[in-house]
Amino acid sequence: MKNRIDISVGRYWDKPWSLVSSCTRCSDGCKNCWSLAMEKRFKKGIEGKIEVRPDRLDIPLQTRKPTVFAVWNDLFHEAVPDEFRNKAYSVMDQCRHHTFLILTKRTTIAEYIKRVDMFWRLPNIYHGLTVCNQDEWAGKKKWFLQVQCILTGKLFVSHEPALERIDYGDDLKRIAVLISGGETGSGARPSHPDIFRADRDQCAEAGVNFFFKQWGDVVHNSHPCFDNYTCDRGEASYWIGRKKSGRLLDGRTHDDLPWVRG
Repeated sequence: MKNRIDISVGRYWDKPWSLVSSCTRCSDGCKNCWSLAMEKRFKKGIEGKIEVRPDRLDIPLQTRKPTVFAVWNDLFHEAVPDEFRNKAYSVMDQCRHHTFLILTKRTTIAEYIKRVDMFWRLPNIYHGLTVCNQDEWAGKKKWFLQVQCILTGKLFVSHEPALERIDYGDDLKRIAVLISGGETGSGARPSHPDIFRADRDQCAEAGVNFFFKQWGDVVHNSHPCFDNYTCDRGEASYWIGRKKSGRLLDGRTHDDLPWVRG
């Protein structure tokens, strides 16, 4: 499959597959949720009204060219019924030429897959866990690593927004790729460069793919390009925007994705 993903902007998927509208906060990383911010902007202040979109289920079926789909929003939100999840997995089963990335913050994924274990064998699905700090990783890794699809190695972790350094330990060897990124949008919090360096180095030691998505809109004052901007040196961070902050970590990009083939 030819790589069509625009890695240059930190994207690790081709197209979104928007099956769930809205979400609710369940983590420190959700404080500045872009999805809820957009919802509040366009739906007159209403947020958190979870709706499934059966009218969009057939989008992959109508797409002939091999595509990496990112499922939006959280398919494992507590308000999403099993019947709808079953239909989504049925479509993914029929579209083995596509790759599907299912990212969640919730324990519901393990509970669901245990109930309907026929789906864990699909080779074209990567289930992902989003974490922002050590406590979240420690509290969620056990149930996440119990997901039966671990037998195919189809798991990934998204450390975004990366609010603090995480020690993954030997559990890192059980995932296919670690994706790291800083926060964007209004109220974005800075990520210290050492957070991303720790992710990179742990992946190198464990032999795990590492993808550095972006620094984010706000950079810590130890960011390599910080001196190019006028600011109060007494402050710990400065807003420069994600385009200017870029994706270079110690002079290079990190674009290792197991689902991308040249």
